[in-house]
Amino acid sequence: MYMVNSLVSVVCVFVCIRVIIMIKKHLVTVAEMLIIFALILIVSCILNHMYFKPDEWSRILWHNFYNEKKNIDNLYLGSSHVFCDIDPTILDKLNGNNNFNLATSSQLLNGTFYLLKEANRTNNLKYVYVELNYDVSTGREGFKSSSNLISNWRNTDYMKLSLNWIEYAMEMSDMARYPETIFPFLRFKGKALDVGYIRGQMIKKKNKMYKNYEFKMEDDSETKEYRAKGYCYSDKEIAASDLFCNQAKIFENEPMTNEAEGYLRRIIEYCISNDLDITLFSSPIYDLQLLSLENYDAYINQINAIAEEYGIEYLDFNLCKEEFLPIQERQYFTDMQHLNGKGAEIFTPFFHKVMCAPREMREKYFYSSYKEKNQKSKTRLIGIIYLYMSDKGSESRDVRIASNKEKGIEYQILFTPESGETSMVQEFSDNRDFSILLNQKGTYTISAKEKDSQVIQSLEYVY
Repeated sequence: MYMVNSLVSVVCVFVCIRVIIMIKKHLVTVAEMLIIFALILIVSCILNHMYFKPDEWSRILWHNFYNEKKNIDNLYLGSSHVFCDIDPTILDKLNGNNNFNLATSSQLLNGTFYLLKEANRTNNLKYVYVELNYDVSTGREGFKSSSNLISNWRNTDYMKLSLNWIEYAMEMSDMARYPETIFPFLRFKGKALDVGYIRGQMIKKKNKMYKNYEFKMEDDSETKEYRAKGYCYSDKEIAASDLFCNQAKIFENEPMTNEAEGYLRRIIEYCISNDLDITLFSSPIYDLQLLSLENYDAYINQINAIAEEYGIEYLDFNLCKEEFLPIQERQYFTDMQHLNGKGAEIFTPFFHKVMCAPREMREKYFYSSYKEKNQKSKTRLIGIIYLYMSDKGSESRDVRIASNKEKGIEYQILFTPESGETSMVQEFSDNRDFSILLNQKGTYTISAKEKDSQVIQSLEYVY
């Protein structure tokens, strides 16, 4: 079957080319050509049904997009930070327009560009909001790499055939990957002889929820479901024991890649040329994730410079003053990157409030930089960051205590093994780095206080 799949892809491409040549030479009629293409389509559909494992979120999203009965007025584009953080049904009530999240997991800016064109092709858009999470625009492999190609397949697999689709498909990969874009079943060659996998896919596609384009997952820790207009609801909250993350990127000046910047400029210029209002923004993520970066302000500055060049606005909601957006609490996040349902209920109305304010009045809601936010906000002990660089070998792992203050804070570290007495790892000191012994399980209790103060914050990290 593996050879059959490979052969079908080659034959399909060859036949298409051959038919075009034969038409030009008048060796086949248009009717015969249509029959040949119909046969190719039928074979492809059968193999897709057998092998293709769909991205459920994207499949349901695109179904609902194309079946939206009202004209979409306001479009929200970006990655999962959009579909988790912004609830369009709340915005519908607040602004009286029809709002829609056309957001997909790890949506790259080349995808954002073509999704914008698709939405404007089928709707009379008024306003476009583009979310710019740093992770999809900095330090990644090229947009045509295998790992990033998957992010675009989440769109092309379900978009309707059009000139926009063709242009998107041709730009998002090298020619060698065109067959997999046109015939999705080719991506699953490794499952060619896996009868259990084939049976599982065919059973799933007979499921009532699949046929009705419904998405809902429930377990002991989370209820997650697709709701109207591209919104993903979750009731999961970050547990106290999960306040840790890996060290992320270290930003230098202008960390956005040239490729990402190029598509961002195309997005902005498309909106300007089509008389569409556009605002760039970044959704709030948990501060522990941002503190795992170095020099996040470099990213903010680069986006601001591009926005100012075109006379548009960039709003980073990670810079919001706590008095206006008190959202940096575990109960409002499903993980370090995404808001849960309660968080979206807070953020969505605030987003609307900011956007309704006169542009010159919006500055009061924000700090000018992430550095300023941390300096002027109240002291917070936030979590643990796993450091990449370690000279301790395999017996221990270097970590760093994360707080929003770089200076003026002292930390105490205690360790209580699963069986044994508590020991002192560090007396109160301004040192934030220590090592976790990988072969010794237990609880680290970290306390922090400002120098010359008795007010202490504590958190426990179970390892």
